[in-house]
Amino acid sequence: MFGLFSNYINITNINAIHYGSIGAAFSPNSRYLYTSSYSKIVQWDTYATNIANSKVIVAEPDTIPCPNYNVYFYLMQLAPNGKIYVSTPSSSHCLTVINYPDSPGLSCDAVPRGLALPRSNGFSVPNHPNYELGSISGSVCDSLTTLTENSYLDRYTIKIVPNPGNGNFRLSFPVFGNEPSLLQLTDVFGKIIYQTHLTAWTSVYELELKGIVSSGLYMCRITSENKVAIGKLIIEE
Repeated sequence: MFGLFSNYINITNINAIHYGSIGAAFSPNSRYLYTSSYSKIVQWDTYATNIANSKVIVAEPDTIPCPNYNVYFYLMQLAPNGKIYVSTPSSSHCLTVINYPDSPGLSCDAVPRGLALPRSNGFSVPNHPNYELGSISGSVCDSLTTLTENSYLDRYTIKIVPNPGNGNFRLSFPVFGNEPSLLQLTDVFGKIIYQTHLTAWTSVYELELKGIVSSGLYMCRITSENKVAIGKLIIEE
């Protein structure tokens, strides 16, 4: 699908000292735009008659080092769990988290030390393509689909609760019939960190990872001879 941008609106009061915006992300419902400008995170209501006047400062820097540098605001990214994560330009062990980006004003709950990292991170956020996009006929990018070895499999979705969770999850998925299946959990690099075999006719599995796997985003995959179910889960400490 192709489209054109229209109804251009220029927002000029991003930052009082004219640094402009460094990062930007939309809420899951596409109503609220969030921008970061080093010392502020601002929410804009795109449904407002005057978007520029809808400006609400929802976060300012945390003056407590984490562990060596204060938490400022740099790049932003909407995650699969519906939260927005914000990096910092300093080498920090913390990310800012906007917990409820679909909520107006301060109720969006932007927390400068919302996610603790096991190592220092500066500036960057992961660059994930939208894997759910369909193919475009003739596009050279469609060659990426050849990396899927089991493209012939019937595909399903794993329901995971709670998600995010502290390490213990309940997985629900369609019955694969009389076929045994393999459950695998992989990290963002594709490394298998947990796997187990499931018996035939299984549709619910209690996945217990607390104390075994560190916090982060993981891909959960259940495969049988001709079926596959996929889901993403987030472990938060």
